[in-house]
Amino acid sequence: MKFFRFALTLIAATSISATTASAGSIATPTGLNPGDQFRIVFVTQGTTAANSSDISTYDTFVTNQANSATYNGATITWQAIGSTPSVNAIDHIGVTGDAV
Repeated sequence: MKFFRFALTLIAATSISATTASAGSIATPTGLNPGDQFRIVFVTQGTTAANSSDISTYDTFVTNQANSATYNGATITWQAIGSTPSVNAIDHIGVTGDAV
């Protein structure tokens, strides 16, 4: 029996409400009005082994990779866009009409 261990470069997402000022390390995208929702997505620079069945392992990894990114003075919590045996990526991050 062969076992494989994969290294993941993950994509992360978070939803944010626009404000009138762009503060912190993430700026409000142009063309949005105060209160508009939008999502930020990034690809991690680091990798992690894909051996956990707990999605929170990957959420923690991408949040750490974001290096305490802030928006409007608040630290952002990120979610991995990924699946485990018990969690589908689309269910994990949810479907919204928010701009990316």
